[in-house]
Amino acid sequence: AAAAATTTTARRAAAVKKKGVRVVEGKEIPWNLFMPKAPYKGSVISNETITTPTRLVNWETTHVIMRHDKKVPYVEGQSIG
Repeated sequence: AAAAATTTTARRAAAVKKKGVRVVEGKEIPWNLFMPKAPYKGSVISNETITTPTRLVNWETTHVIMRHDKKVPYVEGQSIG
C-alpha cells in the first residue's frame, strides 16, 4: 500500500469586514462613517487658515476645531469632509 502524501497548505483567515472600518498597517481606523445622505452635524469652534491666503481656496490649508461630543472617531491627519 502506498503511503498517502501529506501536504500542508497555508491559508490566510478570511478577514471579517466591518462597516465603517478599514485596516491599515494592522490597525482598524474609522472609514466612510458619514455620507451626504446620512451626514453628521457638529459645531465648528474655530476655522483658521494656516497657509498664505490665495484666490484659489482649494489650495489653502485650514486648522478646524470641531465640537462632536466624541461621536466622530478619527485618526490624526485623516481628512474629514
